[in-house]
Amino acid sequence: MSSLSLTRLACSALVAAAVLASPTTGEAQRRARLDAQVGAHIAEAAGERAVRPVTRLHLSVEAAGPLEVGVYVQAVARDLPLRSPLFGGGISFAVRPEIPVTRLRPLIQASAGYAALPGDQMRSYGTLDLAVTAGLAVELTDVVALEVRAGHHWLLGLPDAATLHHRHWSASGGLSFTWE
Repeated sequence: MSSLSLTRLACSALVAAAVLASPTTGEAQRRARLDAQVGAHIAEAAGERAVRPVTRLHLSVEAAGPLEVGVYVQAVARDLPLRSPLFGGGISFAVRPEIPVTRLRPLIQASAGYAALPGDQMRSYGTLDLAVTAGLAVELTDVVALEVRAGHHWLLGLPDAATLHHRHWSASGGLSFTWE
């Protein structure tokens, strides 16, 4: 997928999220959320464990109750400080219930999107990335929360010659901002 196609996909997804975030007449105001995460993708590459830094921005809106619909963009690099980042993006569906009194918000999220991932010998691979993620946020204020996540990813469409394993894990932490 070319960077122009990825840019068009990201713009279309952001427009769709904005439309979803706009309440219709007589409808209660929906909450929107922006998550900024930093972490690592942990995968087997050429028979060795490869840990790649990742940065991810995620915009979501409440669709119904604790169900959220969102879009994300991410950058994955070979090493720090994010040298030669590769970009991707996609859509997500999450359940993020509130636990009364505790200020904790668990997260279960399913996502699908394009991922460009670094391989060996300066190669990179574009793939369909399907993921299931679990997380926990601690609300610091009504607007800001501190969140940690762990995810399992399935990479579809990797070429047979790819040195990346078709499954990998991710771990991240960051801030979540909520507004109405």
